[in-house]
Amino acid sequence: MAITIHQQPDEHSAISTPLIITASSSNSSNDGFKYVVRLDIAGNQIRYIVSPNPNDYLVFNIVSSVTQYLRNISGNLDQADADGSVHSITRGDQINIAETQAIVGSAGFQQLGIKIWEAWDVDGVFDINEASQMDLNLYLYNYLDFTTHDGYKPSLLARIGHEDGDQSRLMSDRLPSTYYWQYAQTAGFTLSNNIYVPVRESDWGVWDIRARVDDDVANNARKINLSIMPNSGPPAQVEYIVQDQDAWSHLPLYPANLNASTLSGIIKPQDYPNWKAIYFQVRSADDEEMSMNYIMFNVDRPQTGICNCHEYTPIRLAWVGRRGGWEYYNFNMLSEQEYATEQKVSKRIVGNYGEVGESTDFTFNTFDESERVVYKKIDKFITCSTEKLQQGEWEFLKGLVLSKQVHWVHDDGTHTPVIVQDSNIRVRNINAKTLEPLTIRIKVAQEQPN
Repeated sequence: MAITIHQQPDEHSAISTPLIITASSSNSSNDGFKYVVRLDIAGNQIRYIVSPNPNDYLVFNIVSSVTQYLRNISGNLDQADADGSVHSITRGDQINIAETQAIVGSAGFQQLGIKIWEAWDVDGVFDINEASQMDLNLYLYNYLDFTTHDGYKPSLLARIGHEDGDQSRLMSDRLPSTYYWQYAQTAGFTLSNNIYVPVRESDWGVWDIRARVDDDVANNARKINLSIMPNSGPPAQVEYIVQDQDAWSHLPLYPANLNASTLSGIIKPQDYPNWKAIYFQVRSADDEEMSMNYIMFNVDRPQTGICNCHEYTPIRLAWVGRRGGWEYYNFNMLSEQEYATEQKVSKRIVGNYGEVGESTDFTFNTFDESERVVYKKIDKFITCSTEKLQQGEWEFLKGLVLSKQVHWVHDDGTHTPVIVQDSNIRVRNINAKTLEPLTIRIKVAQEQPN
């Protein structure tokens, strides 16, 4: 035996903590001995020659090597999948948006291949022992916010999986304490494991779930119990099997997605005027509860206790949260909109130099520009604000400020990338009795047309 691997990252790991490989070799006493590590990521091969530590062990942290690649390619909102369609937060033609491991961007993870060899000097030539090759494969997740406080090799699947029955959460930062809906009992909800989400019927979005945790598809299948509570009468309920049983599933269950769906028998909020709430729960193939209840209640309905009669235009922001899934929140677009310009000016040659001759004198037009704008960039900034926030919402919206990817979702389903310009967010003390709105400033992350 040449190389022995003693420690390696979990197959599914977050890059926010050290990802260490340790190994030893039976040939470490050879002259000029080194370990060779090759990372295969995003079509690139990166090779490192690593000296052993004082105990002749390989100790290699792969995080710093792959971070930049993940920053560049992960979380792409519009990466085409195998059938040529586009993963979009507006897609509503099926209950599940099928993803494969080829769609690394939309799920925020990246496959990584690792090869390790031993090498040493042979007659003055550095020679790699090809027969010593060891292979590892990982899936690296860019957005989850583990820290050193979570310890070495924290369980990613426990964070994003469904291991705690009806106490499991989806890949969302929302908690039962994020929002308290004072009309929940009036609407008929009395369970304790509920997560409430205020929505408009025009809201688009997807809920991200961990579809399975190993290769046993049959025993890891997920299904969704989806219900709508109408203005009067009993709830209507349907059950959907999550067709995609790969690592990640994106469920377009927000009201606008359901209204746009072409699935036969789908629940459509538009068929239930003044509906109270849409709610769902993830279950296993054996009908075991695999998540909390997620209840999206209708803020366009006067009885919700939320006044949506403000004079401002709604602005819906979507971002990749700290658990790796898409998050959403509806702000109010305030009247303050700002345009900042950046331009470059060049000097012109004024006059008819090339035309001067026997019958043509030098001259120029007094209206000619001696300086001309050759480049101009216009940035658009928008100030937006929430309604008065509950304590849990302050904590939830920290993820918006921390996120590397934020989009402005329009009512027609289109979306525009934006950047949150605020450099800090003030989280309310839990003992504070007053409710205050959060105001942020966003920049449209596209150059505006001249």
